[in-house]
Amino acid sequence: MIAEGFAAAGAKTTLLPGGEVFSALEKGTIEAADYTGPAVNWDLGFQQVSKFIWTGPPGLESIYQPVDLMDFVVRMDVHNKLSAKMKGWLDDEVQVYSNVHHAAIQKADLEAWGKFEKAGTQINRMPLEDLPKWQRIATPIWFKWANKDHDAARLFKMQLELMESHTIGYVTPDMYKGLKIEA
Repeated sequence: MIAEGFAAAGAKTTLLPGGEVFSALEKGTIEAADYTGPAVNWDLGFQQVSKFIWTGPPGLESIYQPVDLMDFVVRMDVHNKLSAKMKGWLDDEVQVYSNVHHAAIQKADLEAWGKFEKAGTQINRMPLEDLPKWQRIATPIWFKWANKDHDAARLFKMQLELMESHTIGYVTPDMYKGLKIEA
């Protein structure tokens, strides 16, 4: 989905295994990479092979994907054997883990920005006036991918409601007029 968005914006995209991104940047095989967040990119040494970082406009780090998900997977037959109390406990623990994990990622990312700057990496933000172009590109792609699977459609519908909310508010129904969640 991400590569499809960049391709729609005019970039020539190449999908690589994560372990090959550093060497491809180092050798000049690729000119840019979209790979995880700043803390992981710092730990992988990307500051040694890149001079620039681009993010979304202020308040909106990622403009082409609606959400990064964390999940916990259990076979349905195992889950169904749990008592109601155990299912509730499991749901609560997964929520706590997700919150702690998300907060740790955010903290590490905040610390990484300063490291990149100290290493001489220039950090840039996309101008806010460029956001509508990316929204026009990304929105149909989100719907396309959501409609590939019933569960993806169900989750995307929840995410879309959040993106339309007054809290987040960077998607409006007029942006996807004619697009439907069908799966």
